[in-house]
Amino acid sequence: MAKRTGKEPKLLPAGRPKTDGRLMLDSMAEALAAAIEAGGAKPGDLLPPERTLAARHRIGRITVRSALRKLVAEGVLECCPRVGYRVVSFRRETARGRPVGLIRQDVSNNGRAPSRSIGVIENLLARSGRGLLICSSRLDGTQESDCIRRCRGAGAAGLIVTPATGGVASLELAAWIRAKLPVVLEGHPGRWLLPDDLAERCDQVDIDNRGAILKAVEYLRGQGHVRLSFFTSGQRQGSERATAFEEALGVGGCSGQEWILTGLADGRSGGEEALMQMLAAPEGERPTAAICSGSDEIALGLIAAARTAGLRCPGDLSVISFGDNRLVEDPAGLAELSALEFKQEDMAGTLVGLLLEQMAGARRAPRRERLPVELVVRASCGRPEPTVMAGGVGAGSQG
Repeated sequence: MAKRTGKEPKLLPAGRPKTDGRLMLDSMAEALAAAIEAGGAKPGDLLPPERTLAARHRIGRITVRSALRKLVAEGVLECCPRVGYRVVSFRRETARGRPVGLIRQDVSNNGRAPSRSIGVIENLLARSGRGLLICSSRLDGTQESDCIRRCRGAGAAGLIVTPATGGVASLELAAWIRAKLPVVLEGHPGRWLLPDDLAERCDQVDIDNRGAILKAVEYLRGQGHVRLSFFTSGQRQGSERATAFEEALGVGGCSGQEWILTGLADGRSGGEEALMQMLAAPEGERPTAAICSGSDEIALGLIAAARTAGLRCPGDLSVISFGDNRLVEDPAGLAELSALEFKQEDMAGTLVGLLLEQMAGARRAPRRERLPVELVVRASCGRPEPTVMAGGVGAGSQG
């Protein structure tokens, strides 16, 4: 950890920097950066404390702090909590090209293929001369801290993070935010281990989970479905999607609370498990429609298992996926899968745009962005049809 020695470089002559018509904070930042680049300090050196700089240059401490934060955003300095500001790079051209860290649950589609959105983020950053560091946290706080340490060690100038939902809270993420380093959080706060007061300091980007679920429920009811179900690989607590489904069930007296099933495997076996639980109920009590959240694979697994059991999809069971946005390598399955979809290009563009604003020193309040979700109806959805009896066995039974 950096420690003060009392021999920090003075960098600038005493007195107020020349403003030349600019804001004092911009003049101070420019003067400090020029002094560092001229060899007044080297990477690893600590700058004098804010109060020392304020007194020496006869400007307000808040102005000094704003100037230092601007250089942090540019990658020239980094803020060391409870210590001060340390030089990262003595060349601004190099600093401005520092990479961005991307920390997510997984960097692939269940290990099968890279997430398409990562490529979009990488291309957007490349246009601004920055590379991308990618880490998988598995949504675990300890692993998230490890990811952030690796990104910091590799010189990351900013982070895009899907915060942890399991284990212990990420101390590294909390320290990054307290140091006022550039960061954008992806996802909704109800699932985070991150304290609200820290999350509120950050830009946040998510999709409109509640609106999407209500849209799907409204469509299914319009088709004549009464018994609806919600299956997810996530947990019920903190889930905006599960909460929205419960809210929708409370409108119009629709029963079916027992058909919220959480914690499924995030793959085809999750859909198979959901069907087994459905078939364990009396035929007249089974749901005729399902919204599957977490992965398109859950929805495809449910459809395949239902057909194997003799059910008609969509005649006996309609299925809507709210999953990984069409990343499954199954063109035939996806061609018939009704889905709640958003544009990954819009998500990636919003995340990168907000982060680059921060790294450019934008002074504004934290932003909250919710991206729209559309319901695309395909062959897996339809009106519920009466059971056709064949050989004394209903098509909607397990036979």
